[in-house]
Amino acid sequence: MNKLNKKIQLLIKQIIIFLCFTTLVNPQLKASINKENQIYEIIEKFTKKSSKNWSEDKLLKTIRIPQTIILDADSRIYFSGCFRRGEKLKTIEGSSYCSSSHTIYLTKEDVEDFYKLSKSYGLIYLLGHEWSHALQHAFLSQLDYPARELQADCMAGKQVSLFHSDLNKSSIFSLAKLILHIGGPNHGEGSQRAFAFLTGAGIIDGNCEDESMKKLARNKKIAEKKIKKLIKDFDEKNKSL
Repeated sequence: MNKLNKKIQLLIKQIIIFLCFTTLVNPQLKASINKENQIYEIIEKFTKKSSKNWSEDKLLKTIRIPQTIILDADSRIYFSGCFRRGEKLKTIEGSSYCSSSHTIYLTKEDVEDFYKLSKSYGLIYLLGHEWSHALQHAFLSQLDYPARELQADCMAGKQVSLFHSDLNKSSIFSLAKLILHIGGPNHGEGSQRAFAFLTGAGIIDGNCEDESMKKLARNKKIAEKKIKKLIKDFDEKNKSL
């Protein structure tokens, strides 16, 4: 038994030495590991802070804190009831909140893409959006689409501003430009989503309340006009600096 234990310990040491050596001589691998560590640190920090706020709320503390699961690219996890009536069970294709299991699913692709494009700002937006759906479910929100999704964008903007003590406007507007390209029938046009996000982040005057989001959902053209002007003015101001 002792000989077997020694062999196992020796094997473990050899694996550790191999991994350390591989990381040292392969800068790309080292950079990849560092990036993953940074991503998981941000997710852990956000989740701990949000869970603490959840547990301290008078109503929310009576409800289980949502769990967050990160899915690998090849993961095929069924919705477990998170599907529309008449539809067959399907696998999770993108990050989402499942009300049936009270679970936030983040796909590794989404996590890496948002971090790559907007660093911590993009990652907190992704987390904040899905966490906001958990809050809507807990508070029995009756909002219809796309107002429901726009409210999640607005609340995500608020999360981004709270997470970053030294809010960088350039990073905020860079993320808003990205959001312009991820609109859809259920989520609202990209301009509406960017408008909601900037409202939550405190760049645009307003709030994330139900009536405000219903109004935003009805006014596509107004949101598009305002958001384009806002981004244009910010870009021109930055060019002159």
